[in-house]
Amino acid sequence: MTLKPSVISDVPADITSVKKAIGPKLAKQYCENPKVAKYAFVLKFPDGVVTGRAVSH
Repeated sequence: MTLKPSVISDVPADITSVKKAIGPKLAKQYCENPKVAKYAFVLKFPDGVVTGRAVSH
């Protein structure tokens, strides 16, 4: 199994777009933030997901 992440860019912050980007299993853990309209990028690792906002912090 590779540890290389897949990079998904310009993901709208609504549940349907997030579900398409990271899959339905991980999307169940997603919590919408009204202050965020679009994620610049999402890193999807084989064992989880990291958003661009978390990386910038």
